Amino acid sequence: MKFQTIAPWTVAFLLAFLTLLFAATSGAAMLEIRVKGGERYIHDYRSRIYHLRLLPLIAVWVEDEDETFIAHIYISNRSATSIWGQGRNISRPTTLPVWLHKQGIKYEEQASLPDADDPLLYALATATPKVSLSKRWNIPESLFPGRYVIKAEINHVYDYNERYQRDLPKDHPNFNADNGQPSLIWKGEWSLGPEEARISLAPCGHGHPLGKDGEIYADMDGITDALQIVESIEVEYTPGK
Repeated sequence: MKFQTIAPWTVAFLLAFLTLLFAATSGAAMLEIRVKGGERYIHDYRSRIYHLRLLPLIAVWVEDEDETFIAHIYISNRSATSIWGQGRNISRPTTLPVWLHKQGIKYEEQASLPDADDPLLYALATATPKVSLSKRWNIPESLFPGRYVIKAEINHVYDYNERYQRDLPKDHPNFNADNGQPSLIWKGEWSLGPEEARISLAPCGHGHPLGKDGEIYADMDGITDALQIVESIEVEYTPGK
């Protein structure tokens, strides 16, 4: 008797669907995140030989007050699966370095992220929407009431400007590989409790231009139109019934 193998993406889709269905019928607490695209949400990049219209890479996650990682909310498909235009399992540490280091993947390892065969990340990851992003996260019942932090990391590849120029030598202080301006970090605080709340995230710094660490650098000097990738990030909290 032969058994048909079920593809990992099918299992991931079913798990995500059942989770949403259960939350909808059980009155679970929920966060809804709305990322509104700005003037440079779509990045027109022209090289010497081709023209690309690029969507931003986005990661959204929850931390506790001590900035310990709690859970994913959203991750762009390319960053979650390491599938880029150059092929599969490509290491791109410059793209979302703060989120990357939260996963325990360090720059010196040059390791790629889990690929599309990982059911958890595959269930969370989707292609970046072409206008704006809206994502709901059903809060686990195991999460205790208290203060939490929501962070989002936003980046465009090939996002060069006067400070972060293309083709700088590797010994130049602003060398950025093929990234250009570094990723931007948006942050907001939220209380898990009985009251509804609306939270507006605000830029609080940027990641390392080469992805060498997971630090958030507060100095925004040299960051220009990367601030126009996203106009706003709003979060609505609905307590459970």
